[in-house]
Amino acid sequence: HPSTGDLTLKRTMMKPKMVWIPILMIAMLSTFVLFAKIDKTKFHPDESGWISSGYYYTDLLLRFDFDWQKWQAPELGAWGYANPHLGKWLLGIPLKFRSNAGEFSHRYDFSKSLQSNVDRGNIPPHDILKASRTGSAIIGAILCVIVFLVGWKCFNVWAGLISAVLVLANNMFTLMATRAMPDVSYAFFLVCLCLCAYVILRHTCNKRVLLGSLAFGVVTGFAFSVKITGIIIGSLFFIAILAYQVLIRKNRTQCILAFAVFLVSSLIVVYVLNPVFWPDFSEIRFSRLILEISSLPEVMNRIVSTHEIPDKTSLERLYPQLANLSHGLIFPVLFVEWNGYMTYQKTLPSANWKRSRVIDLHKSLLFDFSTFFLEWLFIIGGLITGIYALFQSVKQKRITLWSIPLFFFLCNYLFILIFMKLNWARYYLTTVTAAQFMGAVGIWSMLTCSYRLISKKKDVQISAWF
Repeated sequence: HPSTGDLTLKRTMMKPKMVWIPILMIAMLSTFVLFAKIDKTKFHPDESGWISSGYYYTDLLLRFDFDWQKWQAPELGAWGYANPHLGKWLLGIPLKFRSNAGEFSHRYDFSKSLQSNVDRGNIPPHDILKASRTGSAIIGAILCVIVFLVGWKCFNVWAGLISAVLVLANNMFTLMATRAMPDVSYAFFLVCLCLCAYVILRHTCNKRVLLGSLAFGVVTGFAFSVKITGIIIGSLFFIAILAYQVLIRKNRTQCILAFAVFLVSSLIVVYVLNPVFWPDFSEIRFSRLILEISSLPEVMNRIVSTHEIPDKTSLERLYPQLANLSHGLIFPVLFVEWNGYMTYQKTLPSANWKRSRVIDLHKSLLFDFSTFFLEWLFIIGGLITGIYALFQSVKQKRITLWSIPLFFFLCNYLFILIFMKLNWARYYLTTVTAAQFMGAVGIWSMLTCSYRLISKKKDVQISAWF
């Protein structure tokens, strides 16, 4: 509406009490679909590693054991500290609280056959596997509800319903949501960012915008604490939202404050939820720390004059207090290690690139992981419609809330286009989920235009939808 900024059609709005009806319908339907598939989903070898690390890190958390060396756990390999811990806790907590809780501490040996791994006990027992998958299914069901809320708040109730149904009907989503792996948790937190963005763009007062930025930072920290790339996508998405807000509202001071709130809140959550970044507080001695700091200029001068740089072990022995505090520097180092590991994996046949990387990526995104035949036409149609509405909103200097799922899709798409080095299905999950918003608008556009042509009503225009 031009005067109020309400960007949804009046005829598709719902009374507050009525919104619980589609929410309950989606929650029940998604729970039924996902729980029915838990036992039917094919076992993935990585589930062994995630379950064993889930047990390990949840046990440390429940015992309040924050010994830095235990949290680093190099014996867990790729399932150790290189992957943050929130996703492991979400898998491990349901297992730890099972009435007949057992233990599982094995990892799949990829150099051996499946039967050999079964004989060695590297496959989780059925009850443990099912319990861990149940946690993923619950998160997947909640994710479908969040998808509906985003579509409803940013467009209309029908787009929300179509988006949720498309997500739930997507085979790749139901597969990931019924495996004992953290990918669905990662997608859940990233999709929740759309609701935070809604608060930022829907309101103009500083208090609401800063509150939305605070929530955005906290949820981005959660996404990082499942997979480190969450903070990259979350930051790109937030910057896109802020840039759009500045372009429309010209309130630069508010946006600077919002970015500061986002940055601080996300970093606080990142460090609080990942004890591997913490120093060993029991070992801190402030008097020794001051002495070590005061001796640094002399050591630096010696290095400059002799051109001899001590090795890491020698430095840790000479400066134990500073070495203890330096654990926090593992945070940026993780991205270097992640890039190196992905680059190495890219050279292996398991990277799964068969043709040109760009061609394979778009084939997977638009065809292999589509919800239904020719869905890519509706995704492209919804994308074109959204971009058109975005340009119109900039021209008219008024916010369109559909920019939120549009930016969300574009940020995820650009991320996998630029950074993704392995053609693995689970790495597409968030982008495929975001694409369902575009597909929903494409379907809604087709239905509305068809209705307009059939009924010959000229008062229904594309610009009115936004």
